[in-house]
Amino acid sequence: MTSKTAYLARGFGLAIILTAALPAGAEPPRWVVSDEDSEMVLFGTIHLLPNDLDWQSDAMLDQFEAAEEVWFEADPGNLQGPEMQQLVMQRGMDMEQPLSEKLEPELYERLVEQAGAFGLPEQQVAAMQPWLASLTLTSVAIMRAGFNPSAGVEMRLHGMLGDQTVRSLESAEAQIRMLADLDAEQQADMLASTLDQLEEGTERFEALTREWATGETEGMEAMLVETMQTEYPELYDVLFTRRNADWVEQLEAELAGSGTDFVAVGVGHLVGEGSVIELLRERGWTVERVDGSPAAP
Repeated sequence: MTSKTAYLARGFGLAIILTAALPAGAEPPRWVVSDEDSEMVLFGTIHLLPNDLDWQSDAMLDQFEAAEEVWFEADPGNLQGPEMQQLVMQRGMDMEQPLSEKLEPELYERLVEQAGAFGLPEQQVAAMQPWLASLTLTSVAIMRAGFNPSAGVEMRLHGMLGDQTVRSLESAEAQIRMLADLDAEQQADMLASTLDQLEEGTERFEALTREWATGETEGMEAMLVETMQTEYPELYDVLFTRRNADWVEQLEAELAGSGTDFVAVGVGHLVGEGSVIELLRERGWTVERVDGSPAAP
């Protein structure tokens, strides 16, 4: 079996397993916040998915099509292209000081071992900044498990857009700069967190996808939020706490007007302590869970 065939087989097999395991009527988590002249749907996403996973319910699609504006973390249409690649290279590569001189020896050894398991040569990852090494390992691991960036929720929704206005909570450039501007300790924590997850194996990705597809927010909260909050609190503050607060400011400004909005952001920002959902409720908004999944707060 060729490597390409094996990759496709893994992806197809995972999709069959997930689809067979989904209870009837289960779907990814979705909330609605509204007032007298506006309605905003908050849809938790996963950025990469198996090709054939059926996650689009009729109710969700109706809300998406009815929205006048569709919000993403960053516009998926701007995530590729030479300008973004150039920015990643500028901020993510360091040809002068290798990672072996930036990381504690134990962490560097873990990185090299994991990279080698993925067929990535040491000299390639050694020239990366820790944040880029973290993202690279995550992307390779998820794709090796049969997940496809083109099948991610944001990419699929972006391809379904009609005449809606696309809005972004952040720019793609700002996201790259946020990661590149993490201090040395935070970048090391990001890499360590990634290696912790990868050492658990692909079962974690599969479990997270099942939890998401069936709307089991408690499981997602444990996997996406609680571990980082406990083990890497400063990194969590940068990647979640501050961004959630900023997004709520933007969404409240939108709710102050009128109309219909559909907001698709990573599900980790919508579950757990300090989530966008919790912050909106603390500010007095009524936020209701509206998907067909098991009841959740």
